[in-house]
Amino acid sequence: MKRFRFGPGAALALFCAGPVFVITMTLGSVILYSAPAGTWQESFGTLFAIAILALPFGALLAAIPVSLGGFLMGWLGVDQPASRHPLVWAGAGILFALPMAAIMVIPLTTEGAALFGSTGAICALLVRYGARWDDEAAG
Repeated sequence: MKRFRFGPGAALALFCAGPVFVITMTLGSVILYSAPAGTWQESFGTLFAIAILALPFGALLAAIPVSLGGFLMGWLGVDQPASRHPLVWAGAGILFALPMAAIMVIPLTTEGAALFGSTGAICALLVRYGARWDDEAAG
């Protein structure tokens, strides 16, 4: 029986989910609405502080999508090695993140979908980074 492991990547994704969300939201705001006022040092310090504060909230909100998505993609990869490709995982991350956007109070605009979708894709790629299957050494 082939086996897979995704725990290390899932732990990394849970740790990074909040900061990735905050950084993605900030980058999107800068792209859409121009750079924030003040010096870059002040902006970076504020962004760093908010990203650190977002760690537990991001981990809590991402626990179900990361765990369920990592398990399902790992299980799919046991019999379908093509599904192990990072682009497939990124697409699955987008699909698992969009329902979280719909659950939250944030209206699902194009910007909201891009924010949650990009965060989901990045977290899925982090899970894929730590995922391993028993047959990888043989192939």
